[in-house]
Amino acid sequence: MPNSNIIIATHNLHIGYRSKKVETRIASNISIEIGEGELVALVGVNGVGKSTLLRSLSGVQELLKGDILIKGKPLKSL
Repeated sequence: MPNSNIIIATHNLHIGYRSKKVETRIASNISIEIGEGELVALVGVNGVGKSTLLRSLSGVQELLKGDILIKGKPLKSL
């Protein structure tokens, strides 16, 4: 039975950029679950993909691979 308190989940997420000829992968195999009421911090040095991850989680940037679920529903369907 899935946990109904999970607000955002990712499975095998790969983030980065695509051009016509090249795919640049910033981070791979990201699997997270963020529950209702949890406080989450995203920290790291410049250039590691923090903004790319946030843009991907919000649907602003296309995913290279993987799934994002919001309250158990695929982000693509919302």
